Amino acid sequence: MAIRAHSLFLVWHIVQCAGNQCSDSMGTCSNPPRASLMQTKSMKKQALSAVESASTRTQTLAGYTEYVNSLVETYKKGGQPIEKDSDIDQAITTIISYINSMYADLLEWHKNDVEETVSCATAEVIRVCTEKNLDTETLAEFESEILKVDGFRQSHKECRENCNEDRCGGDVTSNCKDYHHYRKTNDDALYTAQVACANSPTPPGHLSDDYIGTNDDDKREDMESCLQNAKDWLDPLYELYSKCNDDITECPGCQSDCDKLQADFENAHCQHDIFREGHCTGFDTCYKQKKLDCDPICARIETRSNARRADNETGEIIKCLLNVLKSENESKADELEKCNTISVNTSFWNIDCTDYDAPDVPPHGHACGDVDQPCQDPFLNLEYKIGLGLDKYEEYSYEGSYNMIGPCTSCNGPTYVWNASEHDPRNIPGENN
Repeated sequence: MAIRAHSLFLVWHIVQCAGNQCSDSMGTCSNPPRASLMQTKSMKKQALSAVESASTRTQTLAGYTEYVNSLVETYKKGGQPIEKDSDIDQAITTIISYINSMYADLLEWHKNDVEETVSCATAEVIRVCTEKNLDTETLAEFESEILKVDGFRQSHKECRENCNEDRCGGDVTSNCKDYHHYRKTNDDALYTAQVACANSPTPPGHLSDDYIGTNDDDKREDMESCLQNAKDWLDPLYELYSKCNDDITECPGCQSDCDKLQADFENAHCQHDIFREGHCTGFDTCYKQKKLDCDPICARIETRSNARRADNETGEIIKCLLNVLKSENESKADELEKCNTISVNTSFWNIDCTDYDAPDVPPHGHACGDVDQPCQDPFLNLEYKIGLGLDKYEEYSYEGSYNMIGPCTSCNGPTYVWNASEHDPRNIPGENN
């Protein structure tokens, strides 16, 4: 009877400590009891939250385990069956009630942790960072910029294709050079100087309809004299022009034209690269930071989850032992042994917060793929060597050569100043309108 009284006092002491939320150690309840264990379900949420501290809850369960083990040892030594409504029977009911109440609290805390992990899920992190940096509007702007770059690329390509040795080299090049040189530098090629009579007394002067169709001999003589001047002006100019095979491309200046278009293309490419890189880097930074922020969160959740799993297992073993002790089965020894070896499925408490298979940085589509920038060897090879069959620029070999590109303008170097609206190939008057 003395053992029973001591055991009941131990449970009462544990019950009072749990109700008063005492320290983790046994025998530290010096304050008057404020709530019995049977009242734990009705305790305020704030009071219940204090039990969420794993050490306090685990120490409480350890005290219960110690008490239950003492009951089991007493029974094994020949103790009497537990009488219904006895102090020990009521204490057992109290402990089981506490454990059941503890499960309700564990479930609530488990749900809270599960909700907290939502923001750390890889899919959610990708969604948030995409919304901030690569939303639909931004991707549409990507596509618009790509089309603009393609327009500049095509304009440059067409210029280089027309500025080539087959078209501008050999005799044709010489003839065209003579033609363009004559019309630009020789006074004999100037219409207003050589055919001044056409402007007298007012344009078209002596070559007007009035003079050409006149019956007046003086006017006719003025017209015919002026007509000879016009022939003297036109014949040499037309002869040089015809030897140029009606090629209206001014080959001596086509390189500079193409160089400008090349600069337009490279600058458009750089501007797109800068815009794209800003948004893609923003996504990567966002993703990495959120994953970094989740590491301590997931570590704390894992610790709490493991504690709940252990407390669940301990609680089930305690309940098993107490239920066997309270049962009317006279052969309890085997059942008690089974309680200590039962397998409790605690997988419910597992929480997947840390995604160990998550990539360091997830792929985010073609818009953020690696893009070689102007003047880098991969860019020169792809755009000019493969795309146009042209070699890299060499300063002392470029003039008069049609097998290489002009000076390249990098994104980090001096850039050709251009107005995107004025130079956008899609804005050429009369085209695509």
